Amino acid sequence: MTKEETKNILRVLTAAYPNFKPENMVETVHIWHLLLEDMDYKLISMAVKSYIRANSSGFAPSIGELMEYANRLTSPEEMTETKAWGLVMKAIRNSGYNSEEEFNKLPERIQKAVGSPKQLWSMAIDENFNEQVASSNFMRAYRTVVNRENEMKKLSPDVIKLIENINNTRICVNEK
Repeated sequence: MTKEETKNILRVLTAAYPNFKPENMVETVHIWHLLLEDMDYKLISMAVKSYIRANSSGFAPSIGELMEYANRLTSPEEMTETKAWGLVMKAIRNSGYNSEEEFNKLPERIQKAVGSPKQLWSMAIDENFNEQVASSNFMRAYRTVVNRENEMKKLSPDVIKLIENINNTRICVNEK
């Protein structure tokens, strides 16, 4: 987003919310632009429009609220934990001999929550397998994966790169 586009966003917000009167508009434009410059103007405009139409608080959105609206507009509907567990159970039933293949069929989020093909195999051959306990553990892990991915979407590309560099450094140190 350009600085001019950021000004347009703030103009809409000040027109829609009479109580939204930043003390220093130059500084406000600078900060909003700094935090939204990596975003697509059309997407943020749609998020502003959605927020104004849907939110009845009477208060202008924060940058974070606009980011959440933008993420909702661009993200497909989340798979429920129950539906995700159903896919895992189907994979478990076929994992006695085909755990690698079954694991690879699962969506990436579910793979992260399951952990590995070996985990599928382990559940498939476990004579004392307790579906209720396994489903509870999976759903908790799946929820964590989804929440983490949603939080990562809110970050700017430079922060994501920094996190990746830190994680890669930790991996290299742990391998030594």
